[in-house]
Amino acid sequence: MDAPETSKKLNKKRSKPSEKDQELTTSEITTIPNASAQQIKSLYNAFIKYGAQNADEIRKTVKHIMPSPSLEAFVNDFAIASEEQVLEKVQNSPEFVQCASWSEVLDSVGFRETCNNELPLALRIIAFTEQFPKPEHANGVDFQLLYLNLANMMLGQPIQKMNASTQMILKKVYEG
Repeated sequence: MDAPETSKKLNKKRSKPSEKDQELTTSEITTIPNASAQQIKSLYNAFIKYGAQNADEIRKTVKHIMPSPSLEAFVNDFAIASEEQVLEKVQNSPEFVQCASWSEVLDSVGFRETCNNELPLALRIIAFTEQFPKPEHANGVDFQLLYLNLANMMLGQPIQKMNASTQMILKKVYEG
């Protein structure tokens, strides 16, 4: 079963982002009123250091940069821009095509009429039906938790705490 149009684009070779591409540039982000490039870089570094799950630590680190409402608006704008960039990078990947195929299977049995959460459902199905190696045999990566958290993120639900190894895999996949 072919995924819609994404499988046609699979022949394009994905390039790995260079270190330069991974650096934060002010042209790629939403501007923050009265915030300098150095202040924005401090915020970015706080996200890198503490991870997105530790919002309180990030707020403490950057409270001198901007008040909370500005910080929250910036984070929301940055998250939307990040999602759009990631979608551009992954829409032609085999993994994305596989999820699109799962979505087509669910659509073929009538899920589209009753549910618009096909992709998160497919991720949950994978999490509960695939045989993953135990974390101790996969360098500490808990693949089942990773799939469940991805599904929860897509549904806007809270995620479960992941260990450092699982977080690193998610970060590598997200950054391409």
